[in-house]
Amino acid sequence: KSMRARFSRHARRVFEHGHRLFLFGIAIMPTTARLLRFDRTSTLFSEPFDWHHTPHLSDFFLRLGQMTSGQRGHDTSAM
Repeated sequence: KSMRARFSRHARRVFEHGHRLFLFGIAIMPTTARLLRFDRTSTLFSEPFDWHHTPHLSDFFLRLGQMTSGQRGHDTSAM
């Protein structure tokens, strides 16, 4: 199966078993990576980037660590 199909299947499972509005994902290949954002109706993929020579991954993790639960996609009305 394609990478997109596998990621979408896993995201559907997260939505079925958790109180989420959206979630983030990362696809890391040997030389490139893509950031992903899933919600219940669609998936957004970033353009591939060279994760060895750009700060995109470290920037993503830094910002993710500073987000609230709601900003990370948790449905705070269900908590």
